[in-house]
Amino acid sequence: MKRFAAVIFAIMILLCSCGAAEYRPMIVLPDGFSAKDDVISGKLVNVYYFEPYESIECADGGKMTLFKDATLSDYLEEGAVELFDGENDFVLVFEKDGLSATYELHIFCVMILDFSIETVKDKTYARGEEFDRDSIVVTAKKESGEHVVVADYALEYDFDAPGERRVDVSYGGIVHSLYVNVK
Repeated sequence: MKRFAAVIFAIMILLCSCGAAEYRPMIVLPDGFSAKDDVISGKLVNVYYFEPYESIECADGGKMTLFKDATLSDYLEEGAVELFDGENDFVLVFEKDGLSATYELHIFCVMILDFSIETVKDKTYARGEEFDRDSIVVTAKKESGEHVVVADYALEYDFDAPGERRVDVSYGGIVHSLYVNVK
């Protein structure tokens, strides 16, 4: 009898220590987004609408629902949600097989009118060399009138031939060019 009671006691401790089943969805995120713990975050530039049901995928077949906030009282139906300059916060709930997982969704949105490029270091490049991002400063003019220095701009260039070469700098769907010498 003591042995039976000990076995039952061990099983109860094992069950209690395991806790409730937890659902961890297999989430596929769009470019520029990342997940850490229960927070999904991303930055978008000049994007006025975001389609979470098209952009975020639950690869294990779970169902995703987007809510306006943590109260989970207002869900947002499929389609685009409007984004505003600055922080845009939502809550995502993933459900599968009676289990659920809740994630905060933080989208930082930057709305710009234009940007400028300032060359702060003249440089002559060798053929095949990478562009030196420290040689320029890119400053965006936001819709609010504020000017902010940005570092997440994209570059396109080809330094395979000598001469004056064009470097395209793009940010928020806007492209400006500068010219550098390649020897």
